[in-house]
Amino acid sequence: MTDASYSNAYSKASSLWAVAAAAALAGAAVVAVAVVRIVQRGIHPLDRAIAASRGQRRTGSRRGGEKRRPGGSGTIAAELAPTYDSFNELMGELSPARDENRRIVADVSHDLKTPLTVIRGYAQALYEGRVPPEKQQDYLKALVERSTASADLLDSLLAYASTEHPDYRPNMRREDVCRLVRAFVAHAVPEAERSGGSIDARVPKDALFAQVDELLFRRMLSNLAGNSFAHNPAGTHVEVSCERRGDAVVIAVADTGLGIPGHLRGRAFEAFVTGDDARSSTSGSGTGLGLSIARRCATLMGGALWFADSPRAPFATEAIIELPLDEAGAEES
Repeated sequence: MTDASYSNAYSKASSLWAVAAAAALAGAAVVAVAVVRIVQRGIHPLDRAIAASRGQRRTGSRRGGEKRRPGGSGTIAAELAPTYDSFNELMGELSPARDENRRIVADVSHDLKTPLTVIRGYAQALYEGRVPPEKQQDYLKALVERSTASADLLDSLLAYASTEHPDYRPNMRREDVCRLVRAFVAHAVPEAERSGGSIDARVPKDALFAQVDELLFRRMLSNLAGNSFAHNPAGTHVEVSCERRGDAVVIAVADTGLGIPGHLRGRAFEAFVTGDDARSSTSGSGTGLGLSIARRCATLMGGALWFADSPRAPFATEAIIELPLDEAGAEES
């Protein structure tokens, strides 16, 4: 081999890397396009299923409850059937949640608008000097009542939102439930007297321990007792009691009022459910959040809350709270 032929061969061999790199890039591009098309063909039936499911939610469910997996020929690939079924189930679960959120927004807007409209109208009349002197005291009283109603609603909303948040964690400690009940009743006596009623406690002498969040415990009892006074005539008596039943501490909040109307019994613990169909915050019906928050407090403490089907005589309503007994605390007592 001559020097000239060797140099020529070496030059051609050195340029092969550029050709190889270009070929590799071209091959990779072809493979990428092929993979994309394969994936698109694979998920296309699922796309059709999702689009059809959205259209079905907009137009309503099929006649007679018929279920059909949508696709190009009325079906989807067998491999995608479980995915589609799970997607459809998820959409079914999310739909009531969206409806509930819309209802809550509508109810809050209504309950806030009513007192704020009165506050604005009365305040403007006072500011412009259009209220006779003999009526000014009534206007000021109305302003105080409506502003208090608005503040109570906002406080309830804050409590409802905070306890419903998935990141909320109660501050659980071992407490003597009997002591907490006595302390609550002593604090609630003035409020009961202002409403024209009375309240007392019936607790055993021995301590009953449970893991509770003291703030949630007080809010739970306050909402239940407050509900009894707010929705019953003057003279209503409320009794808060606690006792041990098996492995649980049972707290009862009972009143001698009118009882729960039959049409509300099954929905009493739902948010924004009140005895007033007009849903007016100024009607005395309350915000409709008290019982919902009370049950949430019980749940956060590992317990349960319900209304007794047959209240003890002479009571018309009896709310039952059940919390797990702290056996270690009971032994130490």
